[in-house]
Amino acid sequence: MTYSALAEEVGLSTSPCMERVKKLERLGVIRGYHAQVDPEVLNAGLVVLVQIRLDRKSRNIFREFSKAAARLPQVQECFLVSGNFDYLIKARV
Repeated sequence: MTYSALAEEVGLSTSPCMERVKKLERLGVIRGYHAQVDPEVLNAGLVVLVQIRLDRKSRNIFREFSKAAARLPQVQECFLVSGNFDYLIKARV
């Protein structure tokens, strides 16, 4: 969205709107901007949720598992959960 479109949306003129956005970036409120990719074009139209149960459980094991899962390009999100399994992974394949 352009600054002028954003300014119109929030009821400001462009200059003050730009200044507020820049301030939010400096403060770390806005942490980045991202591309929206069409998964069908990448032949990755299927979203799967995978429940993982680990044999061993400790902080180090959980940390290692999270890092390993994050390295997989298909994994979009990885959550440590409680209940009958340890992790819930959202992947796109």
